[in-house]
Amino acid sequence: MAQKYLFGLDETGKVRIGTIMYYPDEYTVEGTEEVWLNQDRAFYDTETGQWTIYDRLTASGPATATTGETITVTATLPVDSPDTEISFQVRFGNETSEPVTVPVTDGTAEQQFSFDVEGAYTIIISSVHHGSASVGVTVSVGNPA
Repeated sequence: MAQKYLFGLDETGKVRIGTIMYYPDEYTVEGTEEVWLNQDRAFYDTETGQWTIYDRLTASGPATATTGETITVTATLPVDSPDTEISFQVRFGNETSEPVTVPVTDGTAEQQFSFDVEGAYTIIISSVHHGSASVGVTVSVGNPA
């Protein structure tokens, strides 16, 4: 275990109180609160010692659909993204599908979905550098053909 010594000082700089923080040895890099709050998009450059927090991806798609209808969900990456693929998953109730990986073309990726059962679905879209976003789709029973 590694140790870090922390102190509270008075107005003259004299130590008023202190503590020892113990943490696992693999925690070797410190970050800011911004890094903590954006861990899914934060990357550390070991050569420069600098953190980069990438912008979030965006996702769009219809909020409603009918059973049997095919919808398209689009993910858009920020300009100059290093990512070349995006993953799509579907959550329905307590179940989440395996991710489907789609290549990025001109900063976007699209995936089509069709639903056989009515209900509320969440489509989760994620990339390595830009975190994740989701699109909620409420599916109702379609008109029989």
